[in-house]
Amino acid sequence: MGPFHSGWSAWVLTPDLKLPGKMRLKESRRVPLWNGPIECRLFRFDLVAGRMDKSKVGAESETSTRPASA
Repeated sequence: MGPFHSGWSAWVLTPDLKLPGKMRLKESRRVPLWNGPIECRLFRFDLVAGRMDKSKVGAESETSTRPASA
């Protein structure tokens, strides 16, 4: 079993409102905050036991980093 277990949560403070989508995660809570003049969000992610399918991740990263043909 990895370092995370079901029932744990992770919180991330960021000004990037699209971060959960970029991480391919669904936040369970979104709290608007201000860090000085910067509008931010505090995202909560509920962690679950299991593993990410590495074959899908590898296939996606290969196609996304492949240079365009000349």
